Amino acid sequence: ATACSLCDVGTAIDLAGQTACRACPAGSFANQTGLVTCYGCAPGSSQPASGTSTCVACQFGTFSSSSGLAQCSPCLAGTFTPTNGTINCQSCPPGSSQAQSGQTVCALCSVGTFTPPDQYGASTCTDCLAGTATNVTNSTACTPCPIGASQANPGSATCVPCAPGFYQDATNRPTCVPCAAGAFTNGTATVTCDLCAPGRYQAQTGQTSCIDCPYGSQQSSSGQPACTQCLAGTASGFVNGTVVCPACAPGFVAPADGLTECQACAAGYVQPSGGQQTCKACDTGKYANTSGLTDCQPCAVGSANGNSGQSVCVACAIGSFADSPSAVACTLCASGTYENTTGSSQCASCLAGSYMSTSGASACQACELGTYQRDPAATTCQPCPAGSFTNANGTSACQACTPGSFQSQPGQTECRPCANGTASTADAAVACDACLPGTYTDVEGRQTCIACPTRTYQSQPGADHCLPCPLGTSNSFTSQATCAPCAAGTYQNVTGQDAC
Repeated sequence: ATACSLCDVGTAIDLAGQTACRACPAGSFANQTGLVTCYGCAPGSSQPASGTSTCVACQFGTFSSSSGLAQCSPCLAGTFTPTNGTINCQSCPPGSSQAQSGQTVCALCSVGTFTPPDQYGASTCTDCLAGTATNVTNSTACTPCPIGASQANPGSATCVPCAPGFYQDATNRPTCVPCAAGAFTNGTATVTCDLCAPGRYQAQTGQTSCIDCPYGSQQSSSGQPACTQCLAGTASGFVNGTVVCPACAPGFVAPADGLTECQACAAGYVQPSGGQQTCKACDTGKYANTSGLTDCQPCAVGSANGNSGQSVCVACAIGSFADSPSAVACTLCASGTYENTTGSSQCASCLAGSYMSTSGASACQACELGTYQRDPAATTCQPCPAGSFTNANGTSACQACTPGSFQSQPGQTECRPCANGTASTADAAVACDACLPGTYTDVEGRQTCIACPTRTYQSQPGADHCLPCPLGTSNSFTSQATCAPCAAGTYQNVTGQDAC
């Protein structure tokens, strides 16, 4: 070559005798020909390519704070630049942030977030703490929740009014407090809860109403978590919301706690006082014939009651009596008396001709055949004495045996006729007389004996016939015990003659 050439723009050479110029490296430029060295890119610009004649201004969101850079750096998180050619990025002001690098603006803190007034360059906004909130953007502080409200979630835009059943009496609280058991609130944003009124309760926390005490329970105080059972001796009735359970009336009881109604004392039991747990059994000799009575009644005469707790007195059975009220037992009719109806106050005496040997009889027994009783209220009948009889039941006197008859045994139903060879002229004879020698009877029931006729005799007493005079004898008289022997010089060769 005849001459050296000047280096083109974008190139430079700082040594003599070179055959070519060198391209400006990245981060530098040559905007003239014939330069010995390239110029470094000024702060706020860069050049990523080699061999260029210019540098490029840093774009929005980037910067370069020194010269000779091939690349601009993105603004760091928390910083920004809205212009080209920036040497340094700006810090995000309080109330804003920027989480990404290379940004041209900062984002205003959204509702529910903030950055403090002395904090610049925040990459993120801070969530409002629980118990605080902000409902505007670009906030540098959150507002504490007022009384009656809360906020449990960080980063919230608003505080939430306390729901029914909850309250809050302090500020800056993350939660509302449930109403305690025994209290309630049915409104929102409540600062205090209301106490349950007497007769009502609430067992759960956080409730919007109280509950009436159910049947069988009561509550006399306010603000209670439970009702108590009605005490024994009292009952609520079928009414909810009882403050004090009424006492049972006389004649009624409540044997256990928690009853809805008092129970009437059953028949046989009474209760003279109110507010009682148990009924009293009627004593023996008394009764209560319906339920709900306050006093027992005495058993009437003619009735008795040997057990306690009875609803009726029992009429005295046949054969017994009760002659005074409040009898515990009926008395058996004594022997010699009887009673044939129930409910009697006295027994009747057995009539003459009857008797009763045992107690508790419903009737007297007629004197049996052969016996009698002349007196009333007799316990036995007497046998008819010897010489008498009775052939009918229920006799008050015996009949005497008539002449010609007898009865040697007591207690007989008939008299016996005098046997052959005997006779009786008396009443009530206990035996017949044997016919004397020289007499006889040949039929029963004779009052007198018959004289043996002439020509006959009978030497034995009690004979039923006479004998003819034997040979050698004779009899010309009646009633003879013997025949006379024939006198000397006479004879009799035929029996039964009145002369020899």
